Amino acid sequence: MAPKKAPANKKLKTTASTSKAAPTFDAD
Repeated sequence: MAPKKAPANKKLKTTASTSKAAPTFDAD
């Protein structure tokens, strides 16, 4: 799960940066 979310997390970081999901993805 970690390796699969790693690539998507990079792209989500931009969208999550403004959303409250940023900390959720980072913590994951």
